Amino acid sequence: MDFTYKEPGSFLFCLKIMLDLFLVQSFVIVVLISGIPLVASSFCALLVSIIQAATQIQEQTVTYLVRFSALSATIALCSSWFISEFISYFQEALTGMIFFGRL
Repeated sequence: MDFTYKEPGSFLFCLKIMLDLFLVQSFVIVVLISGIPLVASSFCALLVSIIQAATQIQEQTVTYLVRFSALSATIALCSSWFISEFISYFQEALTGMIFFGRL
């Protein structure tokens, strides 16, 4: 068995392509799962800060309460999607491991 890296049909080439796909997919999942609640929380905090600036109310705990509420609501609404993405990613990872076991 030839283990050269540059041949498209070689073992190491297939391994590199598979690992690259897994890494890219895992980064995308992490960014989506952490980014959606972060964007929702930041947007709500921005709205509260604009309202506080317009009304000159400088209470610090209001922003935290709204952020926590937005974060909790976003996680509660998107949790089924988060779980389905995790499950599909791990199923593909396990299928890839089976593929490498057969090589």
